[in-house]
Amino acid sequence: MELSWFRRPGAGHGTGEEEGTLNLCYNAIDLRVVRGEANEPAVLDGEGTVSYAVLLERIASLAGAMRAVGVEPESVVGVLLDDPADRLLMLLACLRLGAVHVELSEERAVSEVDRNRPQLVATSRPLAYADHAPAACLVRGIAPEDESRDLDWDIAVKAGRTDPAPCAALAPASTAYVVAGVAVPVLAVVEDDSWAGRLCVTLCSGQSVDLTGDLA
Repeated sequence: MELSWFRRPGAGHGTGEEEGTLNLCYNAIDLRVVRGEANEPAVLDGEGTVSYAVLLERIASLAGAMRAVGVEPESVVGVLLDDPADRLLMLLACLRLGAVHVELSEERAVSEVDRNRPQLVATSRPLAYADHAPAACLVRGIAPEDESRDLDWDIAVKAGRTDPAPCAALAPASTAYVVAGVAVPVLAVVEDDSWAGRLCVTLCSGQSVDLTGDLA
């Protein structure tokens, strides 16, 4: 699998960008649209197929909503979502922004939030916080508990459509996500056998993702 780079390694000698820059969300989704595959199926979920164009709009809007609450490159985002389609959207939105995606477990969510100190948490389960509370929380399918912190997912994404986020140019050694406490750099994703890694490799290879199957 060959990735598309914004700036290839070695380019721009003397600029401090010799290692190059790229973005996995661009490779997974935007590139398909650029190449004329906008109407091709990107994802198969329980409700049918989602085209690359529709998926791109959803990801960019979600990333725009996240950026509006302070998520930027290297920001940590904690994720506890039940729906595989929501998990996919959040992963790709994080990759788009260069934020560090950290999946939380329901049993250890409080300690994992304290350890990773996320700027944002996206959850479909009510959470109680201890030493660290995120600056913002996207709640999916549950009522907001703290009006100063909690944002309804659908309302936030609708607002994000007015200012969708572009793909950040990222160094290949920057962290894409954390799996089981281990940070996975952007270029190492192609060798990662986690749910997130398999999803990224499938999409970056130009294949559609079946969320009703092994990648769910």
